[in-house]
Amino acid sequence: MNYKTNLQILLVEDDLNFEDWVSLALTKAEIDHKVVLKTSGEEAISTLKAGDNEYDLIITDCFLSDIPCMEFLERLRQEDIDLPVIVLCERDVIQIAALALQSGAVDYIIKDRLNFQLLPLIVKRAYHQKQLEKQNGALKNKITQQNRELADINRKMMQSSKELLNSQKLTSLLLFVRAISHDLNNPLAGIVGFSELLLNKIAPIDPIREDMEEIRDCGYRLKDTISKLARFCGSEKSKKKKRDLNELLEETIQYFRPRADRYKIKIETDYAKELLIIEGIPVSLQQAFMMILLSCRDSMLDGGEIIISTDRYDDHARLLIRDTSKGMNEEDLEKIFSPFFNIEKSGDAGGQGLALTYSLIREFGGELKIDSKIGTGTTVTLLIPLAER
Repeated sequence: MNYKTNLQILLVEDDLNFEDWVSLALTKAEIDHKVVLKTSGEEAISTLKAGDNEYDLIITDCFLSDIPCMEFLERLRQEDIDLPVIVLCERDVIQIAALALQSGAVDYIIKDRLNFQLLPLIVKRAYHQKQLEKQNGALKNKITQQNRELADINRKMMQSSKELLNSQKLTSLLLFVRAISHDLNNPLAGIVGFSELLLNKIAPIDPIREDMEEIRDCGYRLKDTISKLARFCGSEKSKKKKRDLNELLEETIQYFRPRADRYKIKIETDYAKELLIIEGIPVSLQQAFMMILLSCRDSMLDGGEIIISTDRYDDHARLLIRDTSKGMNEEDLEKIFSPFFNIEKSGDAGGQGLALTYSLIREFGGELKIDSKIGTGTTVTLLIPLAER
């Protein structure tokens, strides 16, 4: 950790001798510094509020002439003055220093010449901790911004899906999302990498270690999300693979859940205990599942429930997706696979969704059936051939 060329220290102490003590201790340790002495807490707070100087550290007596030390620390919090505070105390009142630490002070030092030899180490540690906290905050803000950008990209992608599918521009969309994922991965790798480096420099008992570990873990979670998004958008779209149906469904539900939550739609799952290995292009299958879920969502814009279950049916994997919508009459049910047909629209799924879903499922040798009646909801049944063991 690099230190400032000239450390600005505000000393709050009515004994003028301690200004010399502080300066002498820091000079011997070859720390460039400037000490500004204030003899009362009110004077110190006024100086800090004025903002005439950019201070890096506060050293204060635990017995100020005008206000108690605890009140001084509370005033600093109220005025949003975020500086590390070191408390000076006599040996026989060390319990006051302990209370000061609970109130936000970072360290204390006993008032005698022998102990003042430790002052440079305490000052360096306090300054170092504050800089790490600032880096911690900056990394958190950066991760939050990355999350917002990713959410915005995902929202725009889903809003554009109808137009892109209708104009046969799906390939361009997939290439765009893969490029965005790559661009997000570069700064995210920096966040994760530097978090690990900072953790290597932080002692296990350091109070900010827990926050830094949270930053690192958030970075890894975001990295995993971007990886799944890239995979969902088909970096290997033309390759058939053997995948577990339950796993493909769960990945799809992760992306669908925010859209369900927005309309107060509850999702229940009941997966088969055994593996249901199917063979197909994973991204195409997930897009088919997403189209069905979006269609269910569009029929329950005032809230409801989607129940998803899987099991084995002879030599097929069977997927049932049931909703608690108002259902459809026979006339609408006959048109359900017609392009651009949609009973209710939220502007997200596109009317051609189930027509495209039917085509994708048939491409892999599967079957799709929809049952619905007014007042009983709708059930979508998919039968997909199981892959050879």
